[in-house]
Amino acid sequence: MVSLQVTLLAVLLLGGHGARAAQEPLSFHVAQISSFANQSWAQHQGSGWLGDMQTHGWDSESGTIIFLHSWSKGNFSNEELIDLELLFRVYFIGLTRETQEYAGQLHFKYPMEIQVAAGCELHSSDIAKGFLRAAYQGSDFLSFQNMSWVPSLESDSRAQSTCDLMNQYEAIRETVHSLTANTCPRFALGLFDAGKVDLQKQVRPVAWLSSGPSPGPGRLLLVCHVSGFYPKPVWVTWTRGDQEQRGTRRGDVLPHADGTWYLRVTLDVVAQEAAGLSCRVRHSSLGGQDMVLYWGHHLSMYLILLAVIVPLILLIVVALWFKKRWKAGSREPFQGPTSYHVIQISSFANSSWAQNQGSGWLGDLQLQSWDSDAGRAVFLKPWSKGNFSEEEVTGLEEVFQVYLNGFILEVQDHAHEFQMEYPFEIQGIAGCSLHSGGGTVSFLRGALGGVDFLSLKNHSCVPAPEGGSRAQRICALIHQYAGIRDIAGKLLFETCPQYLLGVLDVGKAELQRQVKPEAWLSTGPSPGPGRLLLVCHVSGFYPKPVWVTWMRGDQEQRGTRRGDVLPHADGTWYLRVTLDVAAGEAAGLSCRVRHSSLGGRDMVLHWGNPVSIGLISLAIIVPLFVLLTVPTLWFLRRRTCYCVGLLLHHAAATGASQAPRPPGPAAEEPLSFHVLQASSFANHSWAHSQGAGWLGDVQTHGWDTALDTIRFLWPWSRGNFSTQELNNLQSLFRLYFHGFTIEVQAFAHEFQFEYPFELQVLAGCTWRAGKPSGSFFNGAYQGSDFLSFQGNSWQPSPGAGSRAQKVCAVLNRYRDIKEIVLSLLSHTCPRFLAGILEAGKSELGRQVKPEAWLSTGPSPGPGRLLLVCHVSGFHPKPVWAMWMRGDQEQRGTRRGDVLPHADDTWYLRVTLDVAAGQAAGLSCRVKHSSLGGRDIIIHWGGEWAPLTLTCLAVLVTLPLLLVLCSRLKKLSSNGKAMAPGAPSPDSAAAASAWGPGTSGRQLHVPRESWIKNRLFKKLKLNQLSHAGAPSLISSMC
Repeated sequence: MVSLQVTLLAVLLLGGHGARAAQEPLSFHVAQISSFANQSWAQHQGSGWLGDMQTHGWDSESGTIIFLHSWSKGNFSNEELIDLELLFRVYFIGLTRETQEYAGQLHFKYPMEIQVAAGCELHSSDIAKGFLRAAYQGSDFLSFQNMSWVPSLESDSRAQSTCDLMNQYEAIRETVHSLTANTCPRFALGLFDAGKVDLQKQVRPVAWLSSGPSPGPGRLLLVCHVSGFYPKPVWVTWTRGDQEQRGTRRGDVLPHADGTWYLRVTLDVVAQEAAGLSCRVRHSSLGGQDMVLYWGHHLSMYLILLAVIVPLILLIVVALWFKKRWKAGSREPFQGPTSYHVIQISSFANSSWAQNQGSGWLGDLQLQSWDSDAGRAVFLKPWSKGNFSEEEVTGLEEVFQVYLNGFILEVQDHAHEFQMEYPFEIQGIAGCSLHSGGGTVSFLRGALGGVDFLSLKNHSCVPAPEGGSRAQRICALIHQYAGIRDIAGKLLFETCPQYLLGVLDVGKAELQRQVKPEAWLSTGPSPGPGRLLLVCHVSGFYPKPVWVTWMRGDQEQRGTRRGDVLPHADGTWYLRVTLDVAAGEAAGLSCRVRHSSLGGRDMVLHWGNPVSIGLISLAIIVPLFVLLTVPTLWFLRRRTCYCVGLLLHHAAATGASQAPRPPGPAAEEPLSFHVLQASSFANHSWAHSQGAGWLGDVQTHGWDTALDTIRFLWPWSRGNFSTQELNNLQSLFRLYFHGFTIEVQAFAHEFQFEYPFELQVLAGCTWRAGKPSGSFFNGAYQGSDFLSFQGNSWQPSPGAGSRAQKVCAVLNRYRDIKEIVLSLLSHTCPRFLAGILEAGKSELGRQVKPEAWLSTGPSPGPGRLLLVCHVSGFHPKPVWAMWMRGDQEQRGTRRGDVLPHADDTWYLRVTLDVAAGQAAGLSCRVKHSSLGGRDIIIHWGGEWAPLTLTCLAVLVTLPLLLVLCSRLKKLSSNGKAMAPGAPSPDSAAAASAWGPGTSGRQLHVPRESWIKNRLFKKLKLNQLSHAGAPSLISSMC
């Protein structure tokens, strides 16, 4: 009977989707995500899905099921649904307790996450197939099969131990089997029947073509966009006639907020071969008629550039974000932010240097930013583009580039005329807002140096009173351009409201979401003897508006201090509200929280004797948190770590055979990987952090503080991380930097950190001869050593004082943290170092030979010379250079810093201060791995005369110049190369013939004979023109 029902439903619901879709099984499943931060804190999320459509949610606060559609209850009675809710409630409570109880025994490490997917698939030829799969930290862990728990193939011994434990409970196994094999199919069939109107819904797709970023010279990336269709199954490809193109690339089918879908299909072709191509779309809503779009020529948006002529065109650029047609009357009332605006900040340091920053905001939510280095817009939400095509977005980015460049030029050209004194800053804000009655208000305001300067009202420029005569003159100038004012008014008063309505509709699912706050109490730094600073933390809520205050009964406390509402990386918010009270008066106080997500029920926390999580947070979210958490996330999921040692050994062996290391001290330098963090705290409300990762002297990673993303500086910087791991890593860094700032500022007074101050962290590991040779973790305060991790404990640095001792005493209380740090430094970091060496070995093993030459520096004193040996253009960095007399190193040799070139090669300057009469016989010796064991040796021949002085002497001494020219002509007539019998420039005789007084500027590149020949001729010419070499001239005559 059930099989017949499934067959009929499959025909009824999927018959129009094509043969392929009809064969797909019907499925219903529930998804669970449980996060465990520590042994006392856990959070659960749950949802129900009918295929790709979410039908249910789980309210973890009230312990109830959320029915997302009118038919989500299926044909279950209210009594059955109540029983299911009770079952889920008991399950989540029991899961939390059992997991926390057995975490230590099963070696689960906090923080951890458990995911579960359970449900059933209904086939036309089978009654039902139930399933339950569980994952730990994102990797398959166990499943339920044939009445028993089975560990996954990818899992380790922990999964086997867990299954052995769970298989002891026969009642639980019977319950799971009953739910997946009986309850789920019955509920799914009822759900299919109740929701068939929605499930049979057919929405036709909209399709258009555009071009993407160029794949290379002479090539095009053709893009076919298919949007707004339902149901999900769709077939799209690029064709030439009836022939499908093999290079077609299909993206993921992504959901719209209204339940429809979007797909992007691309094709990389030679530009001349694009003609004749078409995009073909098949979907059940089209009634068997394919949609075909032919590639042709598209209108260029660059005509808009005409409007970007004067600085005021900020108005037009603003409106370009709004350009879209919209019928406002067809939209439902919206609850959420009702304004959109763009902000521009332009800083002018002088007449030749300026910088622009731009961003777009929907209420308090940032939607866009501007990457001034790349010259492109950064879209911070999936729906930030609205329904713009990729071609329109690309054109818009180019418009912004032209605008910002033109704005800078125009301001710099007229800065003197309008008496703008460098440095100065210009700010602009423009946008529109909606009102409940349906009206709109648009605005544009400009400021100079943070002071109101002008605004646009009723299509006219109005100078601000604070702007003075300069603002009046600029407005008078703007009034001359009626066309620009009309365009600006149209864009602000018509186009902006249309865009605002559109983006509110596209993003309504996120904008209308409600996330309940979490709240807890703690104490802050003591305000004084006998007093307490009570702190109420409210975190993780959305939307932003929230009301929090300290109360005694129903009486608000006047001394309540409310901090800024700060953003979390996940888009939720955090607020800290404090109250300074006498210690004896704290009893009876409470913190009251009101938020739209609470449904009118206030959250009240009574002050008692809470455990201060501030101290716990301090112990966890201090600078070491970067090392504690980031590498854990990177490496715990590696299933092939045992191979890394072999890879490193192979890389070391290959490097040893292909790239000899330089002899001497440079050859003994160990390999290292380390992370750097520098956090600056200007005051209790402003801080800035920077982060970077380094492989030896090569920077491999950076942290973009504007976008909160990792910058991978080399193609191999990602190692073998998955995209999901990198996304998790970025989220972790965002959370870390945000929490680090809050905690440091909260405890700065307690640990006597005086503003402004800076904290630095350096942590990593070293390798020598193919094995770990050490690790390190050092923290600094104001540039001075503060603490370090040694052995298995935190140690204050010598001279760091009592502050470092206090911090170390707190950190040393946490044994688990110390064990994790030790494991990460001793095991995880070396494994990561091995992996990145393997991924980047082609670049890291590159060998570039140095060039070397000699010169003199500024005279150290009467009768003395400063000899300079320049070594340039070498890679890798380790190099050995020394002034020598014979085989004797000269003790007075001074080695400068090894400095980078723009092409990633290096430069070194080595000097020696000697008496002028003792310079003869000295030489500069260079050793580098690229030289294959053959040193570069450059002999100092005597006092060196700079080439510029030589040229000056030649130009001034005209008679001598004429004589020299005649000698050169004679030489030319006798032959342009040395006579066959002449000594070779490489021979000892040749060196003697040139003599010690004619060394000039010498340049040597090993095994580059053609450079030697050219330089030999140059040296010969220089010596001929040297006024101080009469013996040479006479010998040539």
